[in-house]
Amino acid sequence: MDFKKNRYNPYGTEQDELPQSSSDIPDPAVSAAPVTGATLLASASPLGESFDEERVQKVAIGAQLETETGLIIQNHNSRLEIAEFNWFGYNSKTLLVGEKSTINFSLGSQGMSEFSFDYFALHNHSTVINFYDADGNLIGSEKLFYTGSVTAKQFDIKTLSFTAPAGMLIARAELITGDEPGVGDYGFHIDNVSWTSAGLIPVGFTFDRMDKDSGSSGSDFITKDGSEGRSVEGTLSRALASSETLQFWDGSKWVDATVTGMNWQAQDDTLHSADWEYKLRVVDTAGNATPEQSHQVVLDTTPSDVLVTFGHMDKDDGTDARDWETTDGSAGRTVYGSLNKALSAGNIIEYSLDGGKTWLALSVAADNSWSFNDNAAYTSDWEYQVRITDIAGNVTVPITQTVTLAEIMPVITEMWDNHGGNDLVANNGYSDDLMPTLKGTGQPGATLDVYAFYSNESNSKKIGSVLVKADGTWEWTPSTALQLGEITFDMVTKTGLASDPVTLNLVSAPTVDKAFDNAGQNTDWLANGDATDDSSSRLYGKALPDSLVYIYDNGSLIDSVTADASGAWEWEHATGMSVGKHSITVKMEKDAFQSDFSPPWDFEYINIQPITFTLTSMEKDTGISQTDFITNDGTAGRNVTGTLSRALGAGETLNFWNGVSWSKATVTGTTWTARDNAAHSGN
Repeated sequence: MDFKKNRYNPYGTEQDELPQSSSDIPDPAVSAAPVTGATLLASASPLGESFDEERVQKVAIGAQLETETGLIIQNHNSRLEIAEFNWFGYNSKTLLVGEKSTINFSLGSQGMSEFSFDYFALHNHSTVINFYDADGNLIGSEKLFYTGSVTAKQFDIKTLSFTAPAGMLIARAELITGDEPGVGDYGFHIDNVSWTSAGLIPVGFTFDRMDKDSGSSGSDFITKDGSEGRSVEGTLSRALASSETLQFWDGSKWVDATVTGMNWQAQDDTLHSADWEYKLRVVDTAGNATPEQSHQVVLDTTPSDVLVTFGHMDKDDGTDARDWETTDGSAGRTVYGSLNKALSAGNIIEYSLDGGKTWLALSVAADNSWSFNDNAAYTSDWEYQVRITDIAGNVTVPITQTVTLAEIMPVITEMWDNHGGNDLVANNGYSDDLMPTLKGTGQPGATLDVYAFYSNESNSKKIGSVLVKADGTWEWTPSTALQLGEITFDMVTKTGLASDPVTLNLVSAPTVDKAFDNAGQNTDWLANGDATDDSSSRLYGKALPDSLVYIYDNGSLIDSVTADASGAWEWEHATGMSVGKHSITVKMEKDAFQSDFSPPWDFEYINIQPITFTLTSMEKDTGISQTDFITNDGTAGRNVTGTLSRALGAGETLNFWNGVSWSKATVTGTTWTARDNAAHSGN
């Protein structure tokens, strides 16, 4: 046939007819008369849509169009419009779908047993249409190939027809158009859509959650709370039509649910005392109802019957390691226990270290044993708790294990003499350190009072206190000097628990008290620092009774002597000391105690050799002889001269006695001269 010339082109390009070969001439049933919506396809069902009554319009992306006949067209991402098509003699409204587009056809809540439409496409790439049931399952698919040529300016009209498999309904038809690379978007045209309605589409429901769903899961519909007043929520497999209502069975009656899109919510105001069931159904204004769907709710108000047993813990010292009584409150221990049988599915077991304020998850081994770590440190009694929460949220009464922190008796382990060095002092030992250091052990964190009992007093007295460190040790040194004598120490807790006593004998250092010159020209007691001509002056001093006294000369040990029962000692050099200065110090030793040095006793030994003197003359010697020392003149003022048997040594002087007093003579070599200024009235 000759096609009418048509210069209308919705794509913006003028198109003219071309001569057609006989093989390209459309079927006479289609082309014998101008093609219209009425003659394009005889409808196989009482319902259809030819778009002739629809207003020409574009459908925005994401929007939907409900036609006059109830067909719902959803535009997802398409260039979609109902447009007049006047090309190649075809003059009618069609549904124009752009390339690479997706649209859906549905009847809302109604299902379809059959679905068909006429189409033509001026492109050369395939398009596909998929059919889904109410649950979103794919039940059929067809490929729709191009039906015309822009270059040849011709097209064929084809028909897509699909019948749902037996027992199924078409809930949605999804059209996905192909790409037209290098050609341009001439669109995919649809006309004369028809369908056979098959009643309400079944609605699938989910029961997602309910209020008061106690236990480990808030969505398992297992609860211990059957009280009235809870919201129940879920989803629908399809949106409801305006004529449809969702009804909810709360266990005793049907109530209307609230539907928003594909979500629903209902209120349950029924009091439940046992397991109950929720139901949902959809009813329309004609009284049709979808099949009911139900969901079971389990009401469980009985806690777990699993028996929890505490076994033992680390650091449980003493004779019984399972008596939960310990003196060790330090951090870091493991607690062990067991269950009499396995936990039921969904049950959880927890432990608490703070009296039930905080609960921590507890792992159970395959043999139903359990353990947990406790990293806390304690200074008083404490307790552990374990509980089981079942899947419904029922909680057992916590099993409690009390740990008794027995008070640790303080112990004095060491006494140290810090005077002149660090020396460990044994019990009942001696020390000359009036500020000794005591060390020991006790309850971590406890305060210990230090008591001292002096042997010359009737009662002990508190002389200080010390805090036991976290590792259980303590160390104490008095801030002021202690008294000399025998002292017994006790460490006492605030509750009165006392340590075993230890005794320390505080003594003074030994002394060199005096020295006696018992040889030479003069014998007498020497003062500290004197010079002496006795190379073996006898020294006297005090020390501990029966102690060994070490004697040092100028820092070197030269001898030792034992003190008597009263502590007195005396000593003289066996062979005599060398000429010069000497500094004598002593130390004493008794048992394991060795004292510091005494204050020094200093003297200088001077070796005086034998010497003889002669008086040769004196002035005012009257008479016949001037050297007979017979005179009648006793007046004051005369020189006396004489000789020495040897010259004086270094440090030696010659003293002259004039009958009244000593004076220093002048010595030259072996001669000497002295001045006598005294007046004499007799020999």
